[in-house]
Amino acid sequence: MDDTDAAGRSRLVARHGSLLILTMLALLGCTDARGQRVAADDGAALSAPAVDADAVTVDMPAPPRAIGVNTIGAYLSGHIAQQEQNYPSALAFYQNALAHDPQDPAIGERVLALSINEGRFDIAAPLAAKLAEHDSTPLATLVQTIELAKAGKIDKALDAADHLPRQGYHLFAGSFARAWLRAADPQQAGKAVAELAVFGQDKQLLGLKTIHTALILDLDGDTEAADAGYHALLGKGDLPLRLVELAGNFFERQGKTEEAKALYQRYADQGADTGGIVPTLSLNGPPPRLIASAQAGLAEAMFDLASLLGEADAPEVAMLSVRLALELKPNFPLAQIVLGDIMSTEHRPKDAVAAYKAVEAGTRFAWTARLRQAAAMTQDGDKEGAETLLTAMAAERPDRAEPLIELADSLRSREQFTRAAQAYTDALNRIGDKQTDRDWSLYFSRGICHEREGNWPAAEADLRKALDMKPNEAAILNYLGYSMVDRKERLPEALKLIKQAVEIKPSDGFIVDSLGWAYYRLGDYKNAQGTLERAVELQPADPEINDHLGDAYWQGGRREEARLQWHRALDLNPTPDLAKQIAGKLDHPPRGVTSAAATRGGG
Repeated sequence: MDDTDAAGRSRLVARHGSLLILTMLALLGCTDARGQRVAADDGAALSAPAVDADAVTVDMPAPPRAIGVNTIGAYLSGHIAQQEQNYPSALAFYQNALAHDPQDPAIGERVLALSINEGRFDIAAPLAAKLAEHDSTPLATLVQTIELAKAGKIDKALDAADHLPRQGYHLFAGSFARAWLRAADPQQAGKAVAELAVFGQDKQLLGLKTIHTALILDLDGDTEAADAGYHALLGKGDLPLRLVELAGNFFERQGKTEEAKALYQRYADQGADTGGIVPTLSLNGPPPRLIASAQAGLAEAMFDLASLLGEADAPEVAMLSVRLALELKPNFPLAQIVLGDIMSTEHRPKDAVAAYKAVEAGTRFAWTARLRQAAAMTQDGDKEGAETLLTAMAAERPDRAEPLIELADSLRSREQFTRAAQAYTDALNRIGDKQTDRDWSLYFSRGICHEREGNWPAAEADLRKALDMKPNEAAILNYLGYSMVDRKERLPEALKLIKQAVEIKPSDGFIVDSLGWAYYRLGDYKNAQGTLERAVELQPADPEINDHLGDAYWQGGRREEARLQWHRALDLNPTPDLAKQIAGKLDHPPRGVTSAAATRGGG
């Protein structure tokens, strides 16, 4: 995807990788962020690197003044519930604290943040108005802006938006709000577009400026300028669905049905990447506008911020943005899906399932929502329910591979490798001759399943096929090389593959461990020790890497250090099989160690 293509959006949502995002996050002021990260599955290697949220999250201060016993008890109960991620209970406790001490702004701000987090604008809206009567916080002002816009009180909403800080998150949210509120008046279209200038400061955010400029000009009736904007975004390469929808809708409304049809076909030609969702020409004449009002435009903008922040690994602030989008536009399938994604990331699978289920069955996004619902059900432990849903979806649309892929991933996570391999095979058969290099992950995943079920010839064939399709993918290089090392096959080639993986991901402790173990298998114990020491530095809590370092120390004659390392590995909760092997080495020191190696790069 080039810099202007698709407004910087992914298939469904915004996707940006800019350091300017850190500026956006620097001042939210009252979101209670935990600074937690969800560890990625190293083996899947399917996600883009995430920005470190630890550097940008902000914790709430304690109430700044003396408060009564009843208040502090409720407040502390809310704090504990929030730490345990029981947000509904936390909100109830904080409300109780606020009822005992209604003048405490810090408690009020915390109730405001949590009520937005839970989508409780029946609480958030009046509280924001009350806070604004005194020393209004930026979040209260933003909520007021949204509520006034929703009520159609554009001038008052614009006045509130003008009071938002011109820094941090509120710079971006405020710029969007002022732009779209000005767009409600055709005489202010120029000023509306000027409000988007902040998004032109970084070329990775330029797409946001371009798409919202085109939408505003389209709403204003400047079709020539809007047309130029849409075409600038289409560019070359793959297109995200939302841009295809917006541009195609514009072309159809302008009578350019052939251009719209060609755009939809171009999107369809992306094959499996379309996720089974392909827009089609309206059958009843020109379709209605997708963005028909300033409120709808502002909801679109807040959705874009939510998508952007979700990609930046800032789920708390993404939650704020998507909740504001849904407050303006409750029936917004894309925002509902993003809400579900955030809930899933935050380990709230039941809430994720509810968000996905809220997507109306008649929309084209219902298919995607059901797929993600199944993933959330698996995360919630309802694996049988997820399998039933995916099996039904696979039967419902026998031309689509997505349900089988999701089913295979679920089965693989449950270590049902034989069934998972068959599901991947069925998915590949459905894709058929439409396979592209993007399908490397299916061969990689099936190869993992074959390797784990002991079918090495099939595993090697799949892993090499995946590598042909994605030559510089560190996960494939590492898994193939490590498997060969573990089997003591073609060790020089295995070493070369793993070295290449380390060059691509030098800070991945598991891949560095693979390299150290390859040196060990080759009898180069000096390099093995140094490399495995580096791996332990990168992944100090991994028992197998520590076990490997102990083996290298032993073979290198450093016997006491080896014993210490094996004891350390036992303290790190190894699997029962690994623990048994380590204990055996401690009880009966070996002459030559051949520690079993668990797979790396996904399993």
